[in-house]
Amino acid sequence: MAEHGEHVAKVVLDAALEGDLQAAKLVLDRISPPLKAQAAPVLLDLPNSDNATATAAAIIRAAADGELPPDIAAQLVAAAGTLARIIEIDGLKDRLESLERAIKEQKQ
Repeated sequence: MAEHGEHVAKVVLDAALEGDLQAAKLVLDRISPPLKAQAAPVLLDLPNSDNATATAAAIIRAAADGELPPDIAAQLVAAAGTLARIIEIDGLKDRLESLERAIKEQKQ
């Protein structure tokens, strides 16, 4: 099958060049990636704190004021929540490691 690949590609390309729209679509789909929707960058005035509640509230306020589309606001609030959980897990990990060290020191 691989030995005929180049010939097949040439036949499809020739058909596309002769006006075969299906062949043209096949060729174009292969040479240019599909476009993906992408939101425009947005500048937000967010609080400079580790407080996820304040950050989420600022994002929601920006959406309510029309400064941010609701779907983007939802994505940003979800990201803030995920970041808060990551920070919480890191803190729990540090506390657990500290407790394990303290227990190990007491046993010695």
